Amino acid sequence: GLPGEFWTVDFAYKPSGAETGTVLDSFFLWKGTYTDNNDRVQWQKYRTFELKNLFKTPDDNEPYIPGNVNIAFSPDGKWGWISLFADQDNNDAEGEDNVIWDAQPWFWYTNDGGKTWSEDPMILNLREMSGIVDSIKTQYLSEGGDTLLSTGIPMVLGDNDIIVDKNGNPHLLCRFANASN
Repeated sequence: GLPGEFWTVDFAYKPSGAETGTVLDSFFLWKGTYTDNNDRVQWQKYRTFELKNLFKTPDDNEPYIPGNVNIAFSPDGKWGWISLFADQDNNDAEGEDNVIWDAQPWFWYTNDGGKTWSEDPMILNLREMSGIVDSIKTQYLSEGGDTLLSTGIPMVLGDNDIIVDKNGNPHLLCRFANASN
């Protein structure tokens, strides 16, 4: 962020024991401001982002837990990007018998140093990225290379990181895997 400002994000969480709990369907954006008089950063919850239409499990209709929320700003502090991995409940196009969990990168942004943020996420549909789709398919071919041994649908997997360049463009570092059903 801007000089003297700090930003972080964290999921809304419902504790259910000393070291357990449940991630809920939203995350918090926290803003910290450095204060000279006590040499500390004062934190305040700046905004709550609701994650709408999360994919539900077929068995108990519970949303799959989103993961890996991150935030980064451009060097001048003007552009900020938040990224996370989640699966939007859009699998009806695949048919009811083919319910596939395929987490995708979701992004929100600011172009005014964090004063305002985009309301809805931009969701990167990995199914539309032929280079990623082709890579996933070739990783899961039979030994003879003639039979696809997977769904062939890409998803993000594991940890990630995001950086923002001097032009305000986000760069997401992550791994891709084969979606499962």
